[in-house]
Amino acid sequence: MDKKKKIYLIVVGVMLILSVVTLTYALFTSKYTQADTSTVQMGCFSISFDGGDAINITNDYPIADLAGKKRKGYEFIVTNTCATPATFEVYLDVLKSNTLMPYLMKVYVEGAKVVEPRNISSLNNTSSLLGYSYTAYKLFEDTVLPGNGTTPKELGVEKSYTLKLWIDQYATSSESNHSFSGRISLRATTSKNNVLAQKVLIDNEDNRRSGSIDFSQTATAGMYVTQDDQGTTHYFRGNVTNNYVSFAGLLWRIVRVNGDGSIRIITEDSVGNSEFNTTYNDHRYVGYTYDNSHNCTNANPCNGSEGTASTMKTYLDNWYNTNLKSYEDKIITSDYCNDTSYRLNGSTRYYGAYDRITSSATHPVLTCSDTSVNYGGKYKLKIGLLTADEMVLAGYTISSSTTNSYLEKSSSWRSFSPSNSNTYRAYVFNANYNLHYYSSYVTDASGGVRPVINLKADTLITSGNGTASNPYVVSD
Repeated sequence: MDKKKKIYLIVVGVMLILSVVTLTYALFTSKYTQADTSTVQMGCFSISFDGGDAINITNDYPIADLAGKKRKGYEFIVTNTCATPATFEVYLDVLKSNTLMPYLMKVYVEGAKVVEPRNISSLNNTSSLLGYSYTAYKLFEDTVLPGNGTTPKELGVEKSYTLKLWIDQYATSSESNHSFSGRISLRATTSKNNVLAQKVLIDNEDNRRSGSIDFSQTATAGMYVTQDDQGTTHYFRGNVTNNYVSFAGLLWRIVRVNGDGSIRIITEDSVGNSEFNTTYNDHRYVGYTYDNSHNCTNANPCNGSEGTASTMKTYLDNWYNTNLKSYEDKIITSDYCNDTSYRLNGSTRYYGAYDRITSSATHPVLTCSDTSVNYGGKYKLKIGLLTADEMVLAGYTISSSTTNSYLEKSSSWRSFSPSNSNTYRAYVFNANYNLHYYSSYVTDASGGVRPVINLKADTLITSGNGTASNPYVVSD
């Protein structure tokens, strides 16, 4: 396994020097080195790099991109310790001591951001802020979302990147005995208030809630933090009134900012009614698809084409094509969990959500358990429904007397979660009109349909503060 240098840093409000890299092209021999320990701190930000055990590449020579991408690199980890999103730009500063032209050098970044191999000179450049550097080449821009806690580790949401450099395969011996010297630097920028995910987090900075939750009690309105399959997610709970979004001519509610920075939203009202399936006398009819060609797992999720579509899938796909197809450049393919992991009691299968949300020790999750059956499981889709776990996190309970949620409606609506099944009945969870959830036959045609989609992390808005009278308006 390649040994990677790690640069641990915390996003700062000024430019921070991360590392020094040096490549020498002398008779096709080069050295790739890292500076010694350096630390910079300012306010709630700091950066630290321990440069021991420098990476050395000897007997180097110009190589093709495919080989360059496989070579050793430096990993740097950006962590946000503040309560608001942190946006930053990463630059490669070419030092004054450099004698190998940037057009002869290739750069590649992998990890949370990918910069495909390209000549350094082709990158956008600006004047360096370093006194010992002429030009800074911009590698990429990214945002690290805030976490929630009392220590930097708890507060911080991390993103990891690896930088690789090599001499272009077209360099000739006439450039030998020259060296390339550069320094990686980071420039923090102001968070963008027209980016929906960032605006939501900034607007809810004073509404953050932490600590354990008693899901049997009335939900306290606010923004909470947990983990999903992508990382740290920020979700709304209780009767919040500032999570309205106008998109595609419809009014939606923000459910959460996902771990990957995308935004999960649900229609404010049902768009119609549908059975989950028109047949009920088999276990498989709790599946969003069934008779799948393979089990839909985290390692091998389904896209909905692997088996027979449920009635609900057909309904949602048709609705999407009619109402959202022309907007799909703003909608990402994301995780949906039709959890069919189960325990057997006699001939009845009790699915994962049943045990998580109906017991006295309610513990909803936003991760998806692997299934062992060929119906339901983990999906990557453009559209779906909320899970029963998400309903509970939003404020629903088994007891109608203790529930308080922004999702409350005067009629019942469908979830994505199976409840239980046997050879003569199959049930999924619904949200009831009086603020609790219950198991319903898959053939119940009275269940409302509230579609769920995920907007891209860089989705822009033109106006709004998230209230019903002034919702966030997604840019056309």
